[in-house]
Amino acid sequence: MKTMPIPFTKPAVNFPTFPAIFIWIRVAYNKVETYEQFADFIHECMSIAEETTNEVKRNAYQGIANALYSREANKSYESKHLEILANS
Repeated sequence: MKTMPIPFTKPAVNFPTFPAIFIWIRVAYNKVETYEQFADFIHECMSIAEETTNEVKRNAYQGIANALYSREANKSYESKHLEILANS
């Protein structure tokens, strides 16, 4: 039995025009249609930020991911890590 997806309205984001990396981030965000894709997008942004050696790229991806996560969870991404450590 196929379940119906929960209706999802993604947050509106006004992406900066500089640095140009935000063009790529905006293109990926525009493809987000479901809550699952939204969560995957945040996770992917944080993964890219952690893996890159380019400071501008890291800050751009991390900034977007932090803002979206904070809006959705009503707490910062950094506090999520502290919560995981406290529960370990």
